[in-house]
Amino acid sequence: MKRQMTIIERLHKAIQWQLPLNEQLATMAQFDSITDAEIEQLFDEHKSFEVGYLLEYLGPVKLQKYLPQFLQFLQDINWSSAGGAARMLRAAGEMAVPEVRRIFREEDDSWWNYWLILNVVGFWKTEVVASLKPDLLYLIDNPDNVGTGTYAFKIVNEHNLLDKEGRDGLYQQLRKDYELMPPDKWSGGKWPTHRASLIAELDEVKQEVS
Repeated sequence: MKRQMTIIERLHKAIQWQLPLNEQLATMAQFDSITDAEIEQLFDEHKSFEVGYLLEYLGPVKLQKYLPQFLQFLQDINWSSAGGAARMLRAAGEMAVPEVRRIFREEDDSWWNYWLILNVVGFWKTEVVASLKPDLLYLIDNPDNVGTGTYAFKIVNEHNLLDKEGRDGLYQQLRKDYELMPPDKWSGGKWPTHRASLIAELDEVKQEVS
């Protein structure tokens, strides 16, 4: 008897990752009846463009109970599936907030925070972002060496979550924190240059949102 293909094999056979999703909707329809067991087979497929397309196609309502697993796909934006996962998570909005909050507070992963801020939270509407205000302020008050605090500051400003005095105070404190921050492994032995870049990036963001 012929072996039945796995969901991953079916995806790789059916989807052309070189084409945009909107040109493959008829093909994607064959996955409308995907089972929970098949969705769970996607959890470790971080490096598959086809899986990213499927996540985007299925959408956050279908995948709601699995959002924590697929938020892990944003730990490295260079993973092939990250783009499709990010677009699905942007559409998730409020549904993804509890797990995003947990990641910001409990996971010691600066790059994961950074990619989530730039590729998911930064696309959410004000009412969703406002529910994360304490967590964005937490990232600003506890800045990392990759610049997550800078973009959390940008989002707080863009959505007018603080008055001018509060925004100016945050900027001054974050700038001071960058100035006093010790070297880390990401600086590649060039900490003065890296620190200067962090400060310059913050100043540029401050100029944009003023």
